[in-house]
Amino acid sequence: MSVRLYIGNLPQTFDSKELEALLAKVKEGIRFKPVFDRESGGCRGFGFANVSDEKVANAIIEQLNGTEFNGNKLRVERSERRD
Repeated sequence: MSVRLYIGNLPQTFDSKELEALLAKVKEGIRFKPVFDRESGGCRGFGFANVSDEKVANAIIEQLNGTEFNGNKLRVERSERRD
């Protein structure tokens, strides 16, 4: 079962490829999907990554939570799934 991670406190303008490169330092092939504002089209400051391995998810949280990214400290945690 995959683990969905919330990645927040992102700058308004950032390149998602930069964040994917940061995630790749922990494990290659992790895809990040930002959440966009419907009206402005800009990033809402957060997004999600799906990780297939529990150990990799824990490593991402440990290594990236609180890390500086383009002037902001990232917030990385497990996402609560909504039913």
